[in-house]
Amino acid sequence: MKIYITNLKSSTERRRHMQKECAKENLEYSFFDCVVGSELQDTEIAEKCDIETISRYKNKEHWLNKGIIGCTLTNQNVYRDIISNDYPFALYLEDDIKFANGFKQLLIKIGALVQPGDVILLNYLPKRTLELKPVKILIGNYGLYGVENPEAVGGGAAFVVTRDAAEKMLLFNTPIRITPDCWGDYKKASAIKRLLCVYPMPVTGIFVQSTMQIGRFLKLRNFINQYRIFPFYGMIKLYKRIKRKGNHQIKIINTILVVLHFLNP
Repeated sequence: MKIYITNLKSSTERRRHMQKECAKENLEYSFFDCVVGSELQDTEIAEKCDIETISRYKNKEHWLNKGIIGCTLTNQNVYRDIISNDYPFALYLEDDIKFANGFKQLLIKIGALVQPGDVILLNYLPKRTLELKPVKILIGNYGLYGVENPEAVGGGAAFVVTRDAAEKMLLFNTPIRITPDCWGDYKKASAIKRLLCVYPMPVTGIFVQSTMQIGRFLKLRNFINQYRIFPFYGMIKLYKRIKRKGNHQIKIINTILVVLHFLNP
């Protein structure tokens, strides 16, 4: 399976981290340069974004942020590379993640089950209670689940994407009108045929500060994270950890099928 790791050239610490993570699992991968959002010119943003649609999100003023637009363009560039190389599917990874032990074997299991049009989330952030329907037990306690309410899930730090889905998502979001992790919108538009996830998550986030530069008090947060100012650095890490746990509300439906899968893997 082709593996892309998106990385800013300036983020050398993250690059070293991912090299170590992949070495632990003996994974072959390619680093893929991120679009630097802060370097985007206003004319380029106007050309590549659907400003009229985006303007409807004025209640979320941080949405039209150069970092997020850069992230979206990065995803789209990865999709173009998948299409041009005619990869049937590929693994997209951001550079601030950590693999669970045995991740490579899990990835092999997933690869054997991928169907055209699939997107399979390995790391995700439920916006509210996420309803999952069992599809197949993978390995150990990991299972492949269908996402019954796609609008309830966000996050895109790690996912498997098929060529067919990449092509349709690229077409749907050109010009840019939504973020790359608006899975519900993609599914509603039939850009994704099956939206699936692996539960529990085999990929977790580790870094405190996003390179997308979103939210309030950016200069202060960047200063705290850069110099690891005590005690605020630790407080930010704790807040992030609590927020992640609080948001991950999962409801498994049709649990009888889970038992049947265990009995007949």
